[in-house]
Amino acid sequence: MKLLETLGLKRKAPANIKSMLPSVNGWVDLHCMGTTAFSVCVEEIHADSIVTSRPDKGQVRPGCTGTFVYTNAQGKFRFASRFLGEDARGRLRFAMPGSVTSLAAGGNQRTAVRLDATVQGMWRMAAGGKGVGPLSRATIRDISIGGLALILPCELRKGQEVEVQVPLGPGTVLQVVCEVRRVEGIERAAKFSHGLKFRALSQAQERQVNEFIHRRQTDLRARGLA
Repeated sequence: MKLLETLGLKRKAPANIKSMLPSVNGWVDLHCMGTTAFSVCVEEIHADSIVTSRPDKGQVRPGCTGTFVYTNAQGKFRFASRFLGEDARGRLRFAMPGSVTSLAAGGNQRTAVRLDATVQGMWRMAAGGKGVGPLSRATIRDISIGGLALILPCELRKGQEVEVQVPLGPGTVLQVVCEVRRVEGIERAAKFSHGLKFRALSQAQERQVNEFIHRRQTDLRARGLA
């Protein structure tokens, strides 16, 4: 393995860029030459590669170089990476970048990428971008300014639009339309986890989400749970 790394065929993430890489379950903008920009989810990060979800439309050509643009807790970043191909599940594999460029420092250190905790919210279908019908209770996880995970006993289809309502504090409820981007079965619970991407958040809503994440993380740390 060391010989492969020496020859440049297997590249590990330099220690000084690890904190600058995108977060697992975080959404990134992916640009490939000759294609439109995609929005994909980072599903795994290994010592020598980064695995993302597959774009809903279009495809990435083998051997092309993709440019990742994203925001994490440290700020906004960009890097270029060679596309290695698809894995057995159709996901995209990219080589670990040799360097990462900082586009904007994380001036607000309270900003978090996502909250790995569970809250109870509400949801309903939103065909055409508008909530329709009665709201139903749902379990919500992995909240970030990019989206969240919606846990339901029923399975939705990728591309469907839903409206979610998430309590962020006394008198504060985030109400936003989302698109289903990923669906995974939870066998032990006989439920489905839906990766949702927010259609759009206002600056005020982003601030509310970030403040909610910060409060919950502070509380979890105080109780020794984070």
